[in-house]
Amino acid sequence: MSLPFDYVYPDWKAIFAAILSFYKGKRGILVIDEYPYIATHGSGFSSYLQDFIDNHAKDTQLMILLSISSFSFMEKEMKTRTSPLYKRKTFSMKIKPLVFKNALAFLNGTNLEEKAKYLSLFGCHPYCLSLINKKASFEENLLELVYAKEGPLLDAPNDVLTTSIRESAFYNSILSSISKGFITSHLNVHKTNFQKEKSNSF
Repeated sequence: MSLPFDYVYPDWKAIFAAILSFYKGKRGILVIDEYPYIATHGSGFSSYLQDFIDNHAKDTQLMILLSISSFSFMEKEMKTRTSPLYKRKTFSMKIKPLVFKNALAFLNGTNLEEKAKYLSLFGCHPYCLSLINKKASFEENLLELVYAKEGPLLDAPNDVLTTSIRESAFYNSILSSISKGFITSHLNVHKTNFQKEKSNSF
């Protein structure tokens, strides 16, 4: 699909129509990453996806893969009769987190202190660990990956918040106020303009 970089489709229906046109009967895989986030924030997305599966993609060679980080959300979607995706699952796979031993394999060639720093920063996330340039220092990697304007992990904190919690705006407000020195609950309530009871629970 040769479209301008800033092109915006008018709605989900147009997007799915473009996908069908792109494959034109060929075998392909449509990957929808972080489906729970799109389903809760994209107006009517699940209903459009249901229509696409039932009326357009069903008799094609197109495989639809939904990637999720909230397994409980997907279980509910698949088992609730009123859900657009009810009884439409053909296969599921729960991928376990990378274990510590395998995470260390990404850091071969670095000393113990650097290993501790990298794992403290990135955890056992394969994608993040694969980006590390072992010829550079920890500080150089930090600047290049996290703080540079073109850094691949520049938006990682926001991505984690939006996909892992329900009220990302609230968390962002608290984190922003803490970074500015408002470290007590009273000051945070004043700075974020949220109720004290709600602020304290977080």
